[in-house]
Amino acid sequence: MNSTILQLIFIGFGGAVGSMARYSVALIWRSGSPIGTLVVNVIGSFILGFLVSSPFILGELKPHWRLMVTVGFCGGFTTFSTFSVQTMEMIQTGRWMMVGINITTNVGFCLLLSFFGFWVGKTLFSSV
Repeated sequence: MNSTILQLIFIGFGGAVGSMARYSVALIWRSGSPIGTLVVNVIGSFILGFLVSSPFILGELKPHWRLMVTVGFCGGFTTFSTFSVQTMEMIQTGRWMMVGINITTNVGFCLLLSFFGFWVGKTLFSSV
């Protein structure tokens, strides 16, 4: 089988699992809530930061599996497009304080958790 086709299959599977996980998290909060979006973006940022900084984990995975986890799962799990649409809806309804809070918490926490994920990955696997 062509390597590109195999990569697409793995990415698609990871994306499907990531999307189902995202929806499962969203069910905890009412549908369309910015809190659910924030939670998946923060968790996804940590997971991707951790995986990218952990050469032991990613280095041991074959390229197809690596793409499944990073591009597929994390891409399907995080919801930057949903964050953007929810922010635009808040702008259109004039909820400016919520706009500021939504942008600040999503960007701030996602960057913070990406950093934390990198740190955890490097700390755990620095001697490997």
